[in-house]
Amino acid sequence: MHGPWADRMRGRVTRCVALTLAVGLVVPHARGQESPGEELKKLIDGFTQAQQAFMSEYREAKTDEERQKLIAEKMPKADGVAAQIMQLAAKTPADAASLDGLVWVLQNVREPKTTAEAVRLVLEHHAGSDRLAGVCRVMATQLAPEAEDLMRALIEKNPHREVQGWACYSLARQLKQRAELVAFVTQRPDMKERLAEFYGSGLADRIAKTDANRLNAEIEELLGRVVKDYADVQNGTLAKSVERELFEIQNLAIGKSAPEIDGEDVDGVVFKLSEYRGKVVVLDFWGDW
Repeated sequence: MHGPWADRMRGRVTRCVALTLAVGLVVPHARGQESPGEELKKLIDGFTQAQQAFMSEYREAKTDEERQKLIAEKMPKADGVAAQIMQLAAKTPADAASLDGLVWVLQNVREPKTTAEAVRLVLEHHAGSDRLAGVCRVMATQLAPEAEDLMRALIEKNPHREVQGWACYSLARQLKQRAELVAFVTQRPDMKERLAEFYGSGLADRIAKTDANRLNAEIEELLGRVVKDYADVQNGTLAKSVERELFEIQNLAIGKSAPEIDGEDVDGVVFKLSEYRGKVVVLDFWGDW
Protein backbone atom coordinates (compact mmCIF):
# COMPACT_ATOMS: atom_id res chain seq x y z
CA MET A 1 0.00 0.00 0.00
CA HIS A 2 1.54 3.31 -1.12
CA GLY A 3 0.67 6.98 -1.36
CA PRO A 4 -0.68 9.67 1.02
CA TRP A 5 -3.62 7.58 2.14
CA ALA A 6 -1.29 4.73 3.14
CA ASP A 7 0.93 7.14 5.08
CA ARG A 8 -2.11 8.43 7.02
CA MET A 9 -3.16 4.87 7.87
CA ARG A 10 0.29 3.96 9.12
CA GLY A 11 0.25 7.10 11.30
CA ARG A 12 -3.11 6.14 12.79
CA VAL A 13 -1.93 2.62 13.53
CA THR A 14 1.20 3.96 15.21
CA ARG A 15 -0.85 6.32 17.41
CA CYS A 16 -3.28 3.53 18.29
CA VAL A 17 -0.44 1.22 19.34
CA ALA A 18 1.12 3.97 21.45
CA LEU A 19 -2.23 4.72 23.10
CA THR A 20 -2.84 1.03 23.78
CA LEU A 21 0.56 0.70 25.44
CA ALA A 22 -0.01 3.81 27.54
CA VAL A 23 -3.42 2.63 28.69
CA GLY A 24 -2.02 -0.81 29.40
CA LEU A 25 0.45 0.70 31.84
CA VAL A 26 -2.28 2.08 34.09
CA VAL A 27 -4.92 -0.62 33.74
CA PRO A 28 -3.58 -2.91 36.53
CA HIS A 29 -3.83 -0.09 39.11
CA ALA A 30 -7.27 0.90 37.82
CA ARG A 31 -8.46 -2.68 38.21
CA GLY A 32 -7.70 -2.75 41.92
CA GLN A 33 -3.97 -2.93 42.52
CA GLU A 34 -3.46 -0.39 45.32
CA SER A 35 -0.37 1.63 46.08
CA PRO A 36 1.42 0.98 49.41
CA GLY A 37 0.01 4.27 50.68
CA GLU A 38 -3.55 3.24 49.86
CA GLU A 39 -3.03 -0.15 51.48
CA LEU A 40 -1.63 1.51 54.60
CA LYS A 41 -4.63 3.81 54.86
CA LYS A 42 -7.02 0.89 54.40
CA LEU A 43 -5.30 -1.07 57.20
CA ILE A 44 -5.37 1.85 59.62
CA ASP A 45 -8.97 2.79 58.79
CA GLY A 46 -10.03 -0.85 59.13
CA PHE A 47 -8.47 -1.13 62.58
CA THR A 48 -10.09 2.14 63.67
CA GLN A 49 -13.51 0.92 62.55
CA ALA A 50 -13.00 -2.41 64.34
CA GLN A 51 -12.05 -0.54 67.52
CA GLN A 52 -15.15 1.63 67.30
CA ALA A 53 -17.37 -1.41 66.81
CA PHE A 54 -15.74 -3.14 69.77
CA MET A 55 -16.16 -0.12 72.04
CA SER A 56 -19.81 0.16 71.05
CA GLU A 57 -20.43 -3.44 72.11
CA TYR A 58 -18.32 -3.00 75.25
CA ARG A 59 -20.36 0.00 76.40
CA GLU A 60 -23.58 -1.95 75.89
CA ALA A 61 -22.37 -4.97 77.90
CA LYS A 62 -24.29 -5.37 81.17
CA THR A 63 -21.98 -7.54 83.29
CA ASP A 64 -18.28 -7.98 83.96
CA GLU A 65 -18.52 -11.46 82.45
CA GLU A 66 -19.87 -10.04 79.19
CA ARG A 67 -17.13 -7.41 79.10
CA GLN A 68 -14.38 -9.95 79.75
CA LYS A 69 -15.74 -12.20 77.02
CA LEU A 70 -15.75 -9.30 74.56
CA ILE A 71 -12.15 -8.47 75.43
CA ALA A 72 -11.08 -12.06 74.93
CA GLU A 73 -12.98 -12.65 71.71
CA LYS A 74 -13.47 -9.37 69.88
CA MET A 75 -10.98 -6.73 71.03
CA PRO A 76 -8.89 -5.77 67.96
CA LYS A 77 -5.21 -6.70 68.25
CA ALA A 78 -2.80 -4.03 67.04
CA ASP A 79 0.18 -6.36 66.66
CA GLY A 80 -1.20 -8.21 63.63
CA VAL A 81 -2.05 -4.98 61.82
CA ALA A 82 1.33 -3.53 62.79
CA ALA A 83 3.15 -6.41 61.10
CA GLN A 84 1.34 -5.67 57.82
CA ILE A 85 1.96 -1.94 58.16
CA MET A 86 5.67 -2.50 58.73
CA GLN A 87 5.92 -4.68 55.62
CA LEU A 88 4.29 -1.99 53.49
CA ALA A 89 6.27 0.86 55.05
CA ALA A 90 9.52 -0.98 54.37
CA LYS A 91 8.76 -0.92 50.62
CA THR A 92 8.63 2.88 50.41
CA PRO A 93 9.96 4.08 53.78
CA ALA A 94 10.52 7.69 52.72
CA ASP A 95 6.91 8.27 51.59
CA ALA A 96 4.53 10.43 53.61
CA ALA A 97 2.07 7.53 53.69
CA SER A 98 4.74 5.31 55.22
CA LEU A 99 5.29 7.90 57.93
CA ASP A 100 1.55 7.69 58.71
CA GLY A 101 1.97 3.95 59.19
CA LEU A 102 5.12 4.26 61.30
CA VAL A 103 3.49 6.88 63.52
CA TRP A 104 0.49 4.57 64.01
CA VAL A 105 2.78 1.70 65.00
CA LEU A 106 4.71 3.80 67.52
CA GLN A 107 1.48 5.07 69.07
CA ASN A 108 -0.30 1.72 69.28
CA VAL A 109 2.27 -1.07 69.64
CA ARG A 110 4.66 -1.95 72.48
CA GLU A 111 6.30 -5.07 71.01
CA PRO A 112 10.08 -4.39 71.30
CA LYS A 113 11.25 -5.61 67.88
CA THR A 114 8.46 -3.82 66.04
CA THR A 115 9.08 -0.61 67.98
CA ALA A 116 12.82 -0.80 67.31
CA GLU A 117 12.30 -1.20 63.55
CA ALA A 118 9.73 1.61 63.42
CA VAL A 119 12.12 3.91 65.30
CA ARG A 120 14.93 3.00 62.90
CA LEU A 121 12.84 3.85 59.84
CA VAL A 122 11.57 7.11 61.33
CA LEU A 123 15.07 8.29 62.21
CA GLU A 124 16.49 7.21 58.87
CA HIS A 125 13.80 8.80 56.70
CA HIS A 126 11.67 11.22 58.76
CA ALA A 127 13.80 12.61 61.61
CA GLY A 128 13.01 16.17 60.51
CA SER A 129 9.24 15.73 60.20
CA ASP A 130 6.89 18.16 61.95
CA ARG A 131 4.40 15.34 62.54
CA LEU A 132 6.20 13.61 65.42
CA ALA A 133 5.01 15.63 68.42
CA GLY A 134 2.11 13.21 68.95
CA VAL A 135 4.51 10.27 68.92
CA CYS A 136 6.57 11.98 71.62
CA ARG A 137 3.50 12.52 73.81
CA VAL A 138 2.41 8.89 73.57
CA MET A 139 5.90 7.45 74.09
CA ALA A 140 6.47 9.46 77.28
CA THR A 141 5.25 6.45 79.26
CA GLN A 142 7.32 3.87 77.39
CA LEU A 143 10.42 2.44 79.02
CA ALA A 144 11.85 0.65 75.99
CA PRO A 145 15.42 1.78 75.19
CA GLU A 146 14.32 2.53 71.62
CA ALA A 147 11.77 5.06 72.91
CA GLU A 148 14.50 6.87 74.82
CA ASP A 149 16.81 6.78 71.80
CA LEU A 150 14.08 8.31 69.62
CA MET A 151 13.52 11.21 72.01
CA ARG A 152 17.24 11.98 72.21
CA ALA A 153 17.57 11.91 68.42
CA LEU A 154 14.56 14.19 67.89
CA ILE A 155 15.88 16.72 70.40
CA GLU A 156 19.13 16.82 68.45
CA LYS A 157 17.95 16.50 64.83
CA ASN A 158 14.37 17.72 64.50
CA PRO A 159 14.11 21.43 63.57
CA HIS A 160 10.53 21.96 64.80
CA ARG A 161 10.10 23.49 68.25
CA GLU A 162 6.90 21.63 69.09
CA VAL A 163 8.59 18.30 68.38
CA GLN A 164 11.73 19.33 70.28
CA GLY A 165 9.72 20.50 73.29
CA TRP A 166 7.63 17.35 73.53
CA ALA A 167 10.67 15.14 72.96
CA CYS A 168 12.47 16.94 75.79
CA TYR A 169 9.53 16.55 78.16
CA SER A 170 8.88 12.94 77.20
CA LEU A 171 12.53 12.01 77.66
CA ALA A 172 12.41 13.50 81.15
CA ARG A 173 9.34 11.41 81.99
CA GLN A 174 10.95 8.25 80.59
CA LEU A 175 14.07 8.85 82.67
CA LYS A 176 11.95 9.55 85.74
CA GLN A 177 10.29 6.16 85.38
CA ARG A 178 13.69 4.56 85.00
CA ALA A 179 14.88 6.35 88.16
CA GLU A 180 11.91 4.88 90.03
CA LEU A 181 12.87 1.41 88.79
CA VAL A 182 16.47 1.99 89.86
CA ALA A 183 15.27 2.88 93.36
CA PHE A 184 13.03 -0.19 93.41
CA VAL A 185 15.80 -2.57 92.32
CA THR A 186 18.18 -1.00 94.85
CA GLN A 187 15.72 -1.89 97.59
CA ARG A 188 14.80 -5.25 96.05
CA PRO A 189 17.87 -6.69 94.25
CA ASP A 190 16.08 -10.04 94.08
CA MET A 191 13.75 -8.52 91.48
CA LYS A 192 16.43 -7.89 88.83
CA GLU A 193 15.69 -11.08 86.92
CA ARG A 194 11.94 -10.46 87.01
CA LEU A 195 12.58 -6.97 85.70
CA ALA A 196 14.49 -8.35 82.72
CA GLU A 197 11.68 -10.81 82.00
CA PHE A 198 9.04 -8.10 82.11
CA TYR A 199 10.82 -5.19 80.39
CA GLY A 200 13.48 -6.99 78.36
CA SER A 201 17.22 -7.29 78.76
CA GLY A 202 17.89 -3.93 77.07
CA LEU A 203 16.17 -1.89 79.77
CA ALA A 204 17.49 -4.16 82.53
CA ASP A 205 21.05 -3.50 81.33
CA ARG A 206 20.49 0.25 81.33
CA ILE A 207 19.07 0.13 84.83
CA ALA A 208 22.07 -1.88 86.05
CA LYS A 209 24.44 0.76 84.64
CA THR A 210 22.47 3.79 85.80
CA ASP A 211 23.96 6.33 88.19
CA ALA A 212 20.87 7.51 90.07
CA ASN A 213 22.32 10.93 90.97
CA ARG A 214 23.37 11.69 87.40
CA LEU A 215 20.00 10.48 86.11
CA ASN A 216 18.06 12.74 88.48
CA ALA A 217 20.27 15.68 87.52
CA GLU A 218 19.54 15.05 83.83
CA ILE A 219 15.79 14.85 84.50
CA GLU A 220 15.86 18.20 86.27
CA GLU A 221 17.97 19.73 83.49
CA LEU A 222 15.56 18.51 80.80
CA LEU A 223 12.49 19.85 82.60
CA GLY A 224 14.22 23.17 83.20
CA ARG A 225 15.07 23.34 79.50
CA VAL A 226 11.40 22.86 78.60
CA VAL A 227 10.38 25.76 80.85
CA LYS A 228 13.16 27.96 79.47
CA ASP A 229 13.05 27.15 75.75
CA TYR A 230 9.60 25.70 75.02
CA ALA A 231 7.25 27.44 77.46
CA ASP A 232 4.92 28.55 74.66
CA VAL A 233 4.48 25.10 73.08
CA GLN A 234 0.81 24.08 72.86
CA ASN A 235 -0.38 27.43 74.27
CA GLY A 236 1.77 27.07 77.37
CA THR A 237 0.20 23.83 78.61
CA LEU A 238 3.51 21.98 78.28
CA ALA A 239 5.25 24.45 80.61
CA LYS A 240 2.48 24.09 83.22
CA SER A 241 2.90 20.31 83.20
CA VAL A 242 6.64 20.68 83.61
CA GLU A 243 6.31 23.09 86.53
CA ARG A 244 4.39 20.42 88.46
CA GLU A 245 7.06 17.82 87.62
CA LEU A 246 9.85 20.17 88.71
CA PHE A 247 8.13 20.95 92.00
CA GLU A 248 7.85 17.24 92.74
CA ILE A 249 11.51 16.58 91.94
CA GLN A 250 12.81 19.59 93.83
CA ASN A 251 10.55 19.36 96.87
CA LEU A 252 8.95 15.93 97.23
CA ALA A 253 11.88 13.55 96.74
CA ILE A 254 13.31 11.33 99.44
CA GLY A 255 15.91 13.30 101.41
CA LYS A 256 14.32 16.70 100.72
CA SER A 257 12.78 18.86 103.42
CA ALA A 258 9.04 18.39 103.49
CA PRO A 259 6.95 21.35 102.33
CA GLU A 260 5.34 23.37 105.09
CA ILE A 261 1.91 22.18 106.24
CA ASP A 262 -0.52 24.20 108.35
CA GLY A 263 -3.38 22.42 110.05
CA GLU A 264 -5.20 21.53 113.23
CA ASP A 265 -4.59 18.53 115.44
CA VAL A 266 -7.39 16.34 116.86
CA ASP A 267 -7.90 18.86 119.66
CA GLY A 268 -8.30 21.78 117.26
CA VAL A 269 -4.90 23.26 118.06
CA VAL A 270 -3.25 24.92 115.04
CA PHE A 271 0.24 23.65 114.25
CA LYS A 272 2.92 23.71 111.55
CA LEU A 273 4.85 20.68 110.36
CA SER A 274 8.14 22.56 110.75
CA GLU A 275 7.55 22.73 114.52
CA TYR A 276 8.32 19.01 114.66
CA ARG A 277 11.62 19.21 112.80
CA GLY A 278 14.23 17.00 114.48
CA LYS A 279 11.62 15.01 116.39
CA VAL A 280 10.36 11.48 115.80
CA VAL A 281 6.68 11.69 114.92
CA VAL A 282 3.96 9.61 113.35
CA LEU A 283 1.95 11.48 110.72
CA ASP A 284 -1.47 10.20 109.73
CA PHE A 285 -2.67 11.84 106.51
CA TRP A 286 -6.25 11.37 105.48
CA GLY A 287 -8.84 13.11 103.37
CA ASP A 288 -12.56 13.14 102.80
CA TRP A 289 -13.98 13.91 99.33
